[in-house]
Amino acid sequence: MTCPSFAELVAAHERPAAQPDVLAHVGRCRECSQLWAALALLADAPHAAAWRDVAASLGEAARRVGAGPVRAARAAIASVTFDSAAGARPTVALRGAGPAARHLVLAAGPLQLDLALLADAPDGGDTLVGQVAGLRDASAATCLLAGAAGARWTPLEGNGDFRFDRVAPGRYLLSVEDDEQSLLVPDLDLSLPSPRDPLS
Repeated sequence: MTCPSFAELVAAHERPAAQPDVLAHVGRCRECSQLWAALALLADAPHAAAWRDVAASLGEAARRVGAGPVRAARAAIASVTFDSAAGARPTVALRGAGPAARHLVLAAGPLQLDLALLADAPDGGDTLVGQVAGLRDASAATCLLAGAAGARWTPLEGNGDFRFDRVAPGRYLLSVEDDEQSLLVPDLDLSLPSPRDPLS
């Protein structure tokens, strides 16, 4: 799929369930994931789709979102603060779910996202478990995971936990949203670390 138009991105942002192909593309395209992040910062995106030359303007805003330190309060773009693939020893997954093949911690302002990838499915897929801390009401939030194979949604539990089964290694867009807050990970790498040579 070629990159969607700005209007198509807006439509997918407003009704994600109706646009799984667009979400899958956004999950693997760096430029479109930055545009998606900019949409989260734009309060009136549906009307903006009709503005003249808005796609170019929003493209510039997306570049600033990806590089600049200033963020709007509503949309928090997460950055990685811990990644076990960077050499840290393996850790236990959330709530004793088992040993984690990959463990990531991401933060954005008051929000923290704890992710563990469990390489436990016999068909080759992995289980992604996560927990979001800092939401005002986690039970009112949902999580979107979009990648090459499509997009999936799940509500968060009251303690901020969520789970996706049969997650293939790759890059994803992950978004957690409630009525007041949004945490966005535009380029989440869920590949498993390469096994290390014990003699090296």
